Amino acid sequence: MSRPVSITARIRARLRHASHDDAGISLSELIITMMVASIVLTIASSMFVTIAQSTTASNQARDAATVAGTASNSIGRAIRSAVQVTKPDGKLAAAVVAGTASSVTLTTLVMPASSTTLSPVQIRYTIVNGALIEETWTGSNSTGFWVFTGAATRTKSLGSTIVLPTGSDAPIFSYLDGNGAPMTIAASGLTDAQRKDVSSIDLTLRVRSSSSTKAKPIIIDTTIGMPNLGYSGDDS
Repeated sequence: MSRPVSITARIRARLRHASHDDAGISLSELIITMMVASIVLTIASSMFVTIAQSTTASNQARDAATVAGTASNSIGRAIRSAVQVTKPDGKLAAAVVAGTASSVTLTTLVMPASSTTLSPVQIRYTIVNGALIEETWTGSNSTGFWVFTGAATRTKSLGSTIVLPTGSDAPIFSYLDGNGAPMTIAASGLTDAQRKDVSSIDLTLRVRSSSSTKAKPIIIDTTIGMPNLGYSGDDS
């Protein structure tokens, strides 16, 4: 009568068998394993590149949108606050001092931090080497009339990655008359009659990220009214 084999003996027998099994992995198994690993690495690398490109594009769009938003807000405030100041002959001067497709000069109202009254200033927006420049002239009240002379009292850049329009692109500044119709202006800018008839300005800004010249620009297109026309800007 044979004695039953214990569990411990069975385990030892299996271990002795495994220790003498030196067959290892076949060449075909190794090649298949390497192919599978290569495919997995390729997929992982592709996903990483896609995520990196998407993150970069998102950051570039956010940067451009920030610049475009800041610039359009500054220009919008100046246009909405534009006023006609009284000239020495008693007539009102046009709120738009000068206007072309890429530059506009306005007489507008601001409230200095040290004052409780509004004071007219002249502000010019223009593009210089891709930068949107804001220049401000502080007015002086001469015998009851506001005058703006000399060099700008303040100059700052609102963004250095402005994309100029090409071909059929809308200009940066378009001018609408009292009926809301677009004005046709010469290369030299608005005529005196046109300046007096401007009632709103269409702003089209194209801003590209500063980190890439190939990134698609952010475009802001908005029409800004001038509700203060007829107000002289004199709070005295």
